[in-house]
Amino acid sequence: MKYDIFESISQRKHGENASQVGRMEEVTDFLFRSCANNETESCSSSEYGSNLYGEQSYVEKYAKENNCWYSIEDVFNLGTPGPSGSENDTYVDKEGGVVYKMNNLIHTGSFYKLFKRLLIHNSLFPQTAYFLVGFTRYEGRTIYPLS
Repeated sequence: MKYDIFESISQRKHGENASQVGRMEEVTDFLFRSCANNETESCSSSEYGSNLYGEQSYVEKYAKENNCWYSIEDVFNLGTPGPSGSENDTYVDKEGGVVYKMNNLIHTGSFYKLFKRLLIHNSLFPQTAYFLVGFTRYEGRTIYPLS
């Protein structure tokens, strides 16, 4: 029987995207540590990651400290509005060949759960990996991740 060793495909193939891949891992770890270290009512839940409102203050703090906070107007200028569904609004940058997704967290209810799901996707499908660009919000509403 012949055993082939398949070529490893790096998720960090494109250098400009490497920091965005790392950013998703960093935010996921930041959320986990922040809520674990600060057992406040805003983060308490029977299963970590199910309290969206508790996570938002940590996400906003991280985004502003790491220069990945975008005004909603900046998001609208990323590209032409594309197809949208119950979970994402999309903006298509045809010149750059990029589709930006603004996720409303309706299916996960948590930044932590969404990022864990996307990290699993990235490990299984590195050719179509998601990269975390940053965060935004409509005035007075929930924060949205932008990938």
